[in-house]
Amino acid sequence: MKAHCIFLGVLLFAPLAALHAANKPQGKPNIILILADDLGYGDLRCYGSEINNTPHIDALAKRGLRFTDFHSAGAMCSPTRASILTGRYPQRFGRMFDGALSGTTQRHLGLPLQATTIAEVLRRNGYPTACFG
Repeated sequence: MKAHCIFLGVLLFAPLAALHAANKPQGKPNIILILADDLGYGDLRCYGSEINNTPHIDALAKRGLRFTDFHSAGAMCSPTRASILTGRYPQRFGRMFDGALSGTTQRHLGLPLQATTIAEVLRRNGYPTACFG
């Protein structure tokens, strides 16, 4: 009788254990942030473009997250990049982020070294990070 109860218990609880194991994430998700200058919302096929063929980005979008409601923190590239990298309004870094920074006359300017970026937070949480361009 005791073996019968153990067998019945295993039979009843095995599916629950399998369901519990199936719901556990299999590691950390991959995060890829693609930023392109002068790329409009409708310039990619995955967002409705009928002109541009973007199969690789479309494949990433199909298997990942697509953001469909977003707002820019600044009208120029430098403030927008500062906001994306830090999660803060670019104005928090001073007036120099009211517009674009020049790569020739303002090379000494940029994010303060004490600003925490998304890459630093991800690295502290076990992600390898890189920037390509």
